[in-house]
This record gives sequence, C-alpha cells and structure tokens, in this order.
Amino acid sequence: MIDSIRKAKHLVPMFRFACVGALNTVLDFGVFYVFYNYVLPNALVSNTIAFCTAVLVSYNLNKRWTFATSKRIDGDFSYFVKFFLVCACGLMLSTLLIYSLSPFVHVMIAKALSIIVVFVWNYTFASKVFKFDPSRVGE
Repeated sequence: MIDSIRKAKHLVPMFRFACVGALNTVLDFGVFYVFYNYVLPNALVSNTIAFCTAVLVSYNLNKRWTFATSKRIDGDFSYFVKFFLVCACGLMLSTLLIYSLSPFVHVMIAKALSIIVVFVWNYTFASKVFKFDPSRVGE
C-alpha cells in the first residue's frame, strides 16, 4: 500500500505538508492562545506573533522534508523570502478571516477556520516556490 501511495507523486508531499502543517497548527494555535489569553489580548497582534513563530519552523521543515530540498540551495535566502511572502499572504488572509468572523463566533473558532483556509493557500503556492518536482520525493 505504501508503494501505491509513493506512486501517487503528489500525495506524498501533500501528506508531508499536512504533517508539517499539523505541527505548525499546534504551534501557531498554541502561541496564539498564550499571547491572546496571557500576554496581550489583541487577536491581530497575537496572530502575527504566532505566524512569525510558525513560519520559521515551517520553512525549515518544508524545505528539508516536504519538498525534498535538503541540499544547500543557491540563493537560500531568496527561497526564504519567497516562502515568507507566500506565508505573509496567508497571514493577511488569516487575519482578515479572524477579524471578519470574530464578531460572530469565538475568536478561537475563527482562528481554527482561518488555519484550514490558509493551509490550502500555503500548499498551493509553497510548492511553486520550492519548484516541487514529484520525481524527487524521498531524496
């Protein structure tokens, strides 16, 4: 069964991206929760701090594991900038959703819904930043 999954070239990186995403979701949600409830009860500031924390972890895990680019890449910093810009758009989308939804639902529910939407956004564009080549899965 694992071989058939590997043959579905786009499922392996999507699964890896989802694993990294799950870890980052816990990190993002946890940092947001702590900052919003104990440090600074401002959803937009707390969301930005949580985002910055998660994006650093996400970049390294996605570069090295999800998109199989563990070797040093020429222009490593430019990859990070591109990845950060993709994620920054995700942050804007997340912030807009939290801002728009929080008058109607609890802020933590708004945050959870924004994470789902931003996952799709980030996967779609992060795979383009890393110029994902399905034939390189497992390198």
